[in-house]
Amino acid sequence: MNTRSQFDHLFTLYAPIAAFVFLVVLATLLFALVRYRAGRGHEPSQKTQHKVLEPLAALVFIGAACFLAVNAANANAAERNQLGPAQLHVRITGFQWCWAFYYPASHVTVRGNCTTDTPTLVVPTGKVIGFSLTSADVVHEWWLPYARWKEEAFPGHFNYFKLRFDHPGHWSGLCDEFCGLYHDRMDFYVRAVSPARFDAWLAARAAKGPGA
Repeated sequence: MNTRSQFDHLFTLYAPIAAFVFLVVLATLLFALVRYRAGRGHEPSQKTQHKVLEPLAALVFIGAACFLAVNAANANAAERNQLGPAQLHVRITGFQWCWAFYYPASHVTVRGNCTTDTPTLVVPTGKVIGFSLTSADVVHEWWLPYARWKEEAFPGHFNYFKLRFDHPGHWSGLCDEFCGLYHDRMDFYVRAVSPARFDAWLAARAAKGPGA
């Protein structure tokens, strides 16, 4: 799915820059420790500023930060816009301490307690799915590591995003925002099946009546 490729693209940009900054800081620290350690006879500089080096370093770091921010924003915009219109809508509600998945077109709800019953979000492969995410109480965060996607769930507000699952699979997700006593149990599953199997599953759930 495209979220993974976008993440990989950003990681190839972020990792070398982060490594370079780390090495520069480490080299500077080691140089200072060796050169100015006790007994070497080298006194630290008494200058309060360096008129050339400091502005240059500031420009380099500001430029790197802007470069990464622009690339991240572009990747996020591309991810949200390139999938096209949603073919299925699902509302996700986080609550202390579990999840509910509601399919409004069929009035089907999948809900668990995350202690003895972990809810499973069932989705069809190959279709663009529009999600609206909210919270019934405090701030939660819906995180599906496989898709490399996180989204905040706020009470009284909906966050919208779209995903497409290109092949069948079964993956685990969790809440990534500390939300209280049983935050660590707030897990869920995502199961992607063929459109035919999804339609059969949804019809079976809908036949049980609203809230099934």
